[in-house]
Amino acid sequence: LKEVLALFIDEINRLNEIDGCALNLIDRSRDEISCEMLSLPAEYDGVVDTFQNFRYSLATNDINVAAFKQHQTIVVDKHEIERYSRISVNQFLGWKCQSLASIPLLLGDSIIGTVVIFKQNGIVQPEELDVLESQIIPRFFKPIQNALLYADLKRKEESIERAIEEQQHFLRFISDVNNLTSVSSIYD
Repeated sequence: LKEVLALFIDEINRLNEIDGCALNLIDRSRDEISCEMLSLPAEYDGVVDTFQNFRYSLATNDINVAAFKQHQTIVVDKHEIERYSRISVNQFLGWKCQSLASIPLLLGDSIIGTVVIFKQNGIVQPEELDVLESQIIPRFFKPIQNALLYADLKRKEESIERAIEEQQHFLRFISDVNNLTSVSSIYD
């Protein structure tokens, strides 16, 4: 998953004059979207870990959640960001954005998250959004979706293996207890 996401972020960073981006993916088991990968200007290298794995509840008024739920791209400037949560406002101001767009990762009716792009100087242009929505997202959607599915299946497989191991341990314990022949052997 990380390799596919890194390629996706690299492709977005090739867009003209984009200063940063963040990729948020859905975690349906928790009703959240989670920041899985981001690229910020060099001056923010120290805070990348703070935002990595940051979770947005689908119940909040965050710009990413709004784009996700509405299945629509949302572009904001310093005045329009005020309509969203304090977290959205703090990110916008902290990253010194002049313009920010949250774009749903959408193919047909399937949505798997959002991607945020921002500019510190200038406005996110319709042409940049068009390239993202018509070329980059469609090219990476299925690989990301498949990688998410694979990661989910891997987690479930590990959970099942742990349950089997615990059950086998319990059965060995029961067998050992059943094989005891005297009260004194219990303490051995």
